[in-house]
Amino acid sequence: MILASFFGTPLFLHLLGAVATFVWTLKPIVRWRRRVAQSDKDDLLTFAREAVRRTYEDWVRATKASNADGKLTSDERRHARDMALRTLYGLATGKAAKLLQEHKSAGTALTLIEKAVRLERAES
Repeated sequence: MILASFFGTPLFLHLLGAVATFVWTLKPIVRWRRRVAQSDKDDLLTFAREAVRRTYEDWVRATKASNADGKLTSDERRHARDMALRTLYGLATGKAAKLLQEHKSAGTALTLIEKAVRLERAES
């Protein structure tokens, strides 16, 4: 009986309006957070692509040219990846550097380097 009378009160209508407003504003906030996160990922990928380009120009191209078959060995590929990672950490500044440090243990930088290599290969 008491609960049934509560549904018709102004307090219930105010609470209902507050909940509806919260739910209505939550969706744009979630979209905004996704855009910010995607922007951060795009910035990191830009730094990773530049690190891969520099590593290729500075070391990979010359090493491939000096090999008889024109390819890198598995040790050389590993070395190139490590060089690109070091270059990435050197290039990343501000928020990108902070994000890399936060996710260092999760392999974020390595994943970025691998994705950057795939993108660079696709463009060439």
